[in-house]
Amino acid sequence: MRGFGHVMVMLFGLLTMLWLAPSEQAFGLYGVSVYKKDMLNLYLDCRGCYREYIRTELNFVNYVRNREDADVHVLITRRRTGSGGREYTLVYLGRGVFGSLTDTLKAVSSNTDTEDEIRQNLLRILKMGLMRFIAHTDVSQFIDIRYTRHKTAPAQAIEDRWNYWVFRISADGRFRGESSSKFFSLNGSFSANRITEAWKIRLHGNAGYDQSDFDIGGGKISSFSRRYFVYGVVVKSMGEHFSAGAYVFSQSSTYDNIQFSVRVAPAVEYNLFPYSESTHRELRIQYRIGTDWVRYFEETIFDKLRENLYGQQLEVTYETRQPWGDAEFSLEGSHLLNDFSKNRLRVSGELRLRLFRGFSLRLDGNFSFIRDQLSLPKGEASTEEVLLRRRQLATSFRYWGAVGISFTFGSIYNNIVNTRFGN
Repeated sequence: MRGFGHVMVMLFGLLTMLWLAPSEQAFGLYGVSVYKKDMLNLYLDCRGCYREYIRTELNFVNYVRNREDADVHVLITRRRTGSGGREYTLVYLGRGVFGSLTDTLKAVSSNTDTEDEIRQNLLRILKMGLMRFIAHTDVSQFIDIRYTRHKTAPAQAIEDRWNYWVFRISADGRFRGESSSKFFSLNGSFSANRITEAWKIRLHGNAGYDQSDFDIGGGKISSFSRRYFVYGVVVKSMGEHFSAGAYVFSQSSTYDNIQFSVRVAPAVEYNLFPYSESTHRELRIQYRIGTDWVRYFEETIFDKLRENLYGQQLEVTYETRQPWGDAEFSLEGSHLLNDFSKNRLRVSGELRLRLFRGFSLRLDGNFSFIRDQLSLPKGEASTEEVLLRRRQLATSFRYWGAVGISFTFGSIYNNIVNTRFGN
């Protein structure tokens, strides 16, 4: 009880200091006059959109923490372009007296743009979209619109010597250690992508090696694992709702007892909503059917060292991002064509909800029913293999989940940027 009393005294003292603290204006640091009644209240709803930069450079609005306090709610989503750049979609949602005003703009960057060029372009588009709202306020008399025309040669067709292909290669090594253990890993990856309106081609590969060494009671225990995979997909656009293509996948993994495998699976997909709305909502139904050629390191529990497998898979995925939050749900089922008892069912979901003013709820989860562990090796796993995760174990299900809440209260304004001592 004495310790609890000390904590309460310290907490009371801290709250008193915060309550009685002199205003920042008294120190000459920041003036509260930056909050103007005649300025728009803007709620910026985004992730990875350079918030501090925008709040510093766009200074003719008031930034608020809750959309309920906003005159304009700007929802920004992003996705990768075929060349490896970024496409930002900005949706402007008027509130209150601006409830009838909405707009949608896009900001596109290339894969050669620097971060500064990307954020400058995003800020420029953001300002342009706000003008239709600013025009209805007294702040409009202080806004000056300029037109800058670059003198360029007449437009000519551009010849792309790479034919829309974009390549990437990367490698890294990591190590750590202490007196009784050490760890080392190597990883490498490559990708080759070609994306146009009509076709989407993605190739990706990854290889890795991990090794751990432990000194326990004068003895030494070593563990290693190696793996690689190569993944490819070819998709043909068949209109605003329909696509067709094929997957190719090859892998090797000591953990999964797979020495070598190749999967080929043609697929079709239908999106209930137009693909052009994919940054805000999607309801995709995808069907695959294919074959696997597999060779194992050790004989499996089904007395196999190699086999050919034939199966099918159906997946339904819903994604949306709205002013109230964002959500993603997926249901996936698969089975062997010649043995329906070898099957798997996976349910997963992510949910971010703004339930009421300042209060948010986050839910994440995944659950799988597993009846198709065909690569399990014969025999019992040793204690070392279990603890060091050197071998896959038999299971009938897997799951994980996360729950989180947050509640923010206090001043509704959020204009100031102060980067001292980092963010």
